[in-house]
Amino acid sequence: MKKIQKKILWGLLVCFGLSLFHIGYSSATSFSDEMKETTYRFLQYVEEGRYEAADAVLTKLRRDYSIDDKEYSVVFQDVLNETQQALNDSRVVPEEKYHKSLTLVLLYEATWNKVDPLWLSWKDHLLTEMTNEPLKNKDRLQNVYSLYERLLPAVKVSGTKESVHILESHMKKLHEMQALIDEDLQEEQISVFAQEVKEVEVKRKKSLTEEPGFIWLMGSVGSLISFTLMYVGWRKYKGEKTDDTEKKRERDS
Repeated sequence: MKKIQKKILWGLLVCFGLSLFHIGYSSATSFSDEMKETTYRFLQYVEEGRYEAADAVLTKLRRDYSIDDKEYSVVFQDVLNETQQALNDSRVVPEEKYHKSLTLVLLYEATWNKVDPLWLSWKDHLLTEMTNEPLKNKDRLQNVYSLYERLLPAVKVSGTKESVHILESHMKKLHEMQALIDEDLQEEQISVFAQEVKEVEVKRKKSLTEEPGFIWLMGSVGSLISFTLMYVGWRKYKGEKTDDTEKKRERDS
């Protein structure tokens, strides 16, 4: 009996330890300092116009730091492909190469910086562009649209679903607005956009009790406790039945 109880106790301890490991592993960042340095070095090469060197670093990023999360892997692949195509196309102007590259850096940075990602600063820059001066020409509208493009992939990774919806709906309307002539209507719409962009935020980090590992731990411990109680009850019942049988034998004899 004591041996079985010890085994059950060890089982509980093992489950508890494995669950804590699972929670810690899931919540910890999987990105090394080397990966961060590689990402920023890539952007530096692009700024310096060293596109071949930047392309080599980009290939390393793609090879060594793949994203396993299926929800975001498509986002990464799309941005990686667009950036690599821009770097290798001589017809693409340096400003566009830098825009695509910075979009990629913001995306990677959002994966390891969950609390205060760099894209929040670019959101503030977008608000400044939208509110400082009237957007009375297509060039300024295109500039604002480019800032939305730069933010969206990173927001998909670390922003709320509502934030993603806001950016995507704004981009669709901005594209349509470039064909409009009514400046008053345009400025009024941009003012509404600015108020909504202020609501774009980082998704709330799950508490410990919301983590899948914690839920799994509680289920495992609960199951083991139930099994232990059932076993103890069965042993007690069997013991009482054995006692009754022995007493009956004693009376019969």
